[in-house]
Amino acid sequence: MSVNRVEIIERLTTIIADQLSKDVEKIRNIVAIQPDAELELLGIDELEHFELMMNIEEAFECEISDQEAEGLLHFGELVDFVIECREKNP
Repeated sequence: MSVNRVEIIERLTTIIADQLSKDVEKIRNIVAIQPDAELELLGIDELEHFELMMNIEEAFECEISDQEAEGLLHFGELVDFVIECREKNP
């Protein structure tokens, strides 16, 4: 089963916007200009990062270890991680 990168980006953008109570368009614009933006630039601090990992696990049915989570600091890394997870577990 092929994983659609655009759909993953859209879902991640929505998850981040919902979590931060921000306009999805604002997050979408940032990642359109800077696809590998640091999560901190999007408004994800250390506590938000933990919550984001849980939200991603739930939304995409992907397990993220603490070690993996520590390395997921950029939006592009999240996209790649989710794609890899979905390809392994369709």
